[in-house]
Amino acid sequence: MEIIYIDQLFLINFIIDYFTLLCAGKVASAVIRRIPIALAAALGGMYACVCVLPAWGFALHPVVKLAAGGLMCLIAFGKERQLLRCSAVFFLVSAGFGGLVWAVSMFGGYDLSGKTIYLPLNWKVLVLSFAAAYVLISVLFRRFDSVARQEISTAKVSLGGKTAEFSVLRDTGNSLFDPISNESVMVCQQEVLAPLFSDTQKGLSGDAAEVIELLSHVPELAGKLRLIPYSSVGGTGMLPAFRPDSLSIGGKAVSGTVVAMADAAFSTYGEYQGIY
Repeated sequence: MEIIYIDQLFLINFIIDYFTLLCAGKVASAVIRRIPIALAAALGGMYACVCVLPAWGFALHPVVKLAAGGLMCLIAFGKERQLLRCSAVFFLVSAGFGGLVWAVSMFGGYDLSGKTIYLPLNWKVLVLSFAAAYVLISVLFRRFDSVARQEISTAKVSLGGKTAEFSVLRDTGNSLFDPISNESVMVCQQEVLAPLFSDTQKGLSGDAAEVIELLSHVPELAGKLRLIPYSSVGGTGMLPAFRPDSLSIGGKAVSGTVVAMADAAFSTYGEYQGIY
């Protein structure tokens, strides 16, 4: 009779699920939110514990497994535009990790025949298997996905005690600047700034001057609004912009940067919502 320690089972699966979700998020160029990822990993750990209970044998059904994995992805990446992409990467990472655990275990002399959810493996096997899975899958995605090779970071814009968080791409060819202050300009999609402007954001469309007129009624933006001229392949024009109370990119505070708004998407699959 096999003895299963429920605390060890939960801990092992929590750690594996946490790093698997973290790996999936990084490979898919998603915004890494560690608390939701930890909550999703905790759900995975509890699911593993439920699966070994005699009365819960139905939890091992493939449909239930997919539902549990989907719920974990929803918790970890629910705020991501590319939720389906993150979920697909998560399942691929999980499959790759599981296959490598099996292979490493077989070479190491472990008999896993008949095992379903509980694998009596040592930490060396788990660490080696996960490291190999991470490297192989990361290389695979970075080889065929050009976006993964781009420098994408998380930007946080604060205004009047409110914060908007989204992904931005480092564009080395971005020469946009504020002609008055000579400060650099970060351009982002208007809709990602909704948390800053509440109901006012719903009317932010059309001519840049009209947007400025609408935002002039926001008390927090008093004296912070301006129009930024731009020139691109599609022509020239003006972008509504404002000076935020604070701005951080990749966790580092950035000063001397104006935030401009554009009524357009920056990436096909929503990998990032701004450029700087």
